[in-house]
Amino acid sequence: MKLCPAESAAPSNSRREPPDPPLGDRAGESETTPSAGRPFRSSWTAPVAIMDPPTPTPAAPAPERHFCRFTARPEGNEFGVAAIPASGFCLNAFLIVHPPTSRREVLVGRVDPRAPWGALGALDPSRLAAHQHGWMLPASQLLYGEDPADGIRRLQREMLSGLPLRTDPPRILSEVYPSKRHPTAVDHWDLSFVVEATALGPDPPPLGPTPPPRPRRPRP
Repeated sequence: MKLCPAESAAPSNSRREPPDPPLGDRAGESETTPSAGRPFRSSWTAPVAIMDPPTPTPAAPAPERHFCRFTARPEGNEFGVAAIPASGFCLNAFLIVHPPTSRREVLVGRVDPRAPWGALGALDPSRLAAHQHGWMLPASQLLYGEDPADGIRRLQREMLSGLPLRTDPPRILSEVYPSKRHPTAVDHWDLSFVVEATALGPDPPPLGPTPPPRPRRPRP
């Protein structure tokens, strides 16, 4: 049975839809074919010819590909990497903080060499000596097994004293380049999780622990 709206329910000045043709006049329809203003009705359709799937593009020979499956166990890892590359592979987190009034300014700071930068940012004495005279972004390598979002929150908590931030979605940047610390290593790989954020406080905090104030000499 076909369900149709009552004729008397339509306003006199409204445009009436033409009546449906009798069942069977529309090829391939059953009495449950959908139409405007009526309950859902199914219909049969003629079978469609299935085309043969395209021939897949041949991949590069398997031995020439190395997937990022890092494990020291060689069993079942013929397509992965069995050792950390000599040139190094780093997973990094960067926090780029803008002041509330401008997206053209970025928060940077100088490190306090007395702070525990080995725990804060994996800076051993040689790296700390190389970076302590320049400007730094809040950044570090991820901790082993750390979620990148947790790494960004760690930077916010430990390097920015918990400065309130409104963060943007992260971006992922990849770069392969020669290592400055190891000249013979030409393919150091950095995979970085970069988050831009807007500071919700008016004053930029210090980068890392605040050094104590210097004592003033009394005037003679």
